[in-house]
Amino acid sequence: MTTYILNLFDLVCTLAVMSIGVGELNPLFRDPSTIPVMIVYKVFIVGGLLWWLSQRTERIAHIGMRVCAVTYIIITAWHITGLCMIAMASFII
Repeated sequence: MTTYILNLFDLVCTLAVMSIGVGELNPLFRDPSTIPVMIVYKVFIVGGLLWWLSQRTERIAHIGMRVCAVTYIIITAWHITGLCMIAMASFII
C-alpha cells in the first residue's frame, strides 16, 4: 500500500511540474499528449502489478516489493528536492 501511495505521489508531482513547463524524464511520457495514458498507467497498470506482486508468496516477490519501495522512496526524495528548488527559485524572483 505504501508503495502504491508513493507511486501516486510520483504521478501528482510529475503532473504538477509538467504543468509549469518542466519536462518529464521518462521518455515514454515526455510528450504532454501522453498525460492521459500516464494517468491510466500509473493508477491501474502499476497499481495492479503492485497488488499482484503483494499477493505472491514467493521470496522473490517480496524482494521485488522491497526494490519497488526503495525505488519510489528515491523518486519521492527527488520530487521533494525538485519542488523545494522550484519554490525557492520562485521566492527569490
